[in-house]
Amino acid sequence: MSDKGKNGISKIPNKTTWLRAAISAIPAVVGALDHLIFDKADEIRARNIEDAISSIAERLNAIPEELIDPSWFESEEALAMFRNMADKIEFEPDSKKRESLAKVVAASGMKKFSSDKRKLSILDHLSRLSFVQMRLMSIISQLQPQKREVGNEIVQSINALWANQIIEAIKHNSYGRFWEGQLNIGLELEVLESLNVIRTVPLITGGEKAFELTSLGVETSKYFCAGNN
Repeated sequence: MSDKGKNGISKIPNKTTWLRAAISAIPAVVGALDHLIFDKADEIRARNIEDAISSIAERLNAIPEELIDPSWFESEEALAMFRNMADKIEFEPDSKKRESLAKVVAASGMKKFSSDKRKLSILDHLSRLSFVQMRLMSIISQLQPQKREVGNEIVQSINALWANQIIEAIKHNSYGRFWEGQLNIGLELEVLESLNVIRTVPLITGGEKAFELTSLGVETSKYFCAGNN
């Protein structure tokens, strides 16, 4: 028999009802998870967006006024950038990543970027990276390719960014230690490659790996560095 309210209209459970029912089926965490989703979620969202706005203001105050395009901040694109950023950071647990994305939004209003129509896609791409991967990308983007010859009987001349060159740059970077625990550089480079930030340069022999920034990696690095360097 259907559950009917006044006027004989069936009561259809809303999404919250279904979600709470699903959570109640997890006895070990039901109390904590229910509190997190239904009591703390709005507080977390508001706090993260408030922090992001503070980061935007901080970055804009650090950029010389003559480099900023004030009209961009009144555009629909600026609103779209902010809304897109808000969606990315509202429940992002890494404060450094939230701050970095917010500062990219601020840098997007610089005259050198304000007419670039790729900003939204670049912000979206950056949001797929962790803060460590963003910083690693920025370090790689500042390196100059080195020309080396590899092979014995058959020699290949390669102009690229080499694995040991990247490792040395990380060890002596000007930002200090930007990771916690151990940095698995091989894994992080694989992630950057899977997200089309860098690509492996094919070699005829084994040994040390060589890389180059993709066009997407170059443009993404420009925005990140403008906001966060």
